[in-house]
Amino acid sequence: MAIRGVVFDLFHTLVDTEHLRPPGYHVTHPIAELLGLDLEPLRRWWHTTSDERETTPVDLVDLVQRYLGPSGRTLTPVERTRIDGYLGVARDDVLRHPEPEMVALVGRLVADARVGVLSNCYEREVRCWPESPFAPLVHGFVRSCDIGVMKPAADAYRAALDPLGIPASEAVYVGNGASDELAGAARFGFAGVIHCNVFDRSNGLVDEPEQRRRAAQSDVSVDTIVALEGALGTWL
Repeated sequence: MAIRGVVFDLFHTLVDTEHLRPPGYHVTHPIAELLGLDLEPLRRWWHTTSDERETTPVDLVDLVQRYLGPSGRTLTPVERTRIDGYLGVARDDVLRHPEPEMVALVGRLVADARVGVLSNCYEREVRCWPESPFAPLVHGFVRSCDIGVMKPAADAYRAALDPLGIPASEAVYVGNGASDELAGAARFGFAGVIHCNVFDRSNGLVDEPEQRRRAAQSDVSVDTIVALEGALGTWL
């Protein structure tokens, strides 16, 4: 069967944010400082909203306002603007200015294949997608916050393939392996599964044992963009 498409994960696969954030940075840190809140309760509460953030298009500033609800405090317009900026730290910049070599690779792929992007993400993370050089290249961009389901659920991969108009058996999946997305792609029937370790091998986000575990869920693991293109070439 001819391979006619590629589906990419977004963060830590096509783009990487870690070099733009201080080590250990978490979005609740500046929010707590701005609002004079205790950090740990806010951070614990933020963690409990993870599924809601990634499966609904909730406005995250409204989410912070919800946290403040019991205190009767209302965010000011200035606070709302500043919090929204914190929520876009690194992600806005990296979508607007991704690695040129990765953009060039996708540009070469679309000459011969249908290309899609499937991301477990919340709305604020990808608000700048239309400004990304990837946006006019790909044939479909599917966000978990829009479809209500996250990888590795089968419906997530199905949604990513729909705009490409091809079955999984004619596509390759590429991801860094978070959320066991590679194992999920293999179960869904992708013809090939590539572990893209281009960024995780050096960004400090994923330790080596976990990188190896993710690699074991794929057909091939690559550490460079050149190697990624070579691996794709074995299928396309």
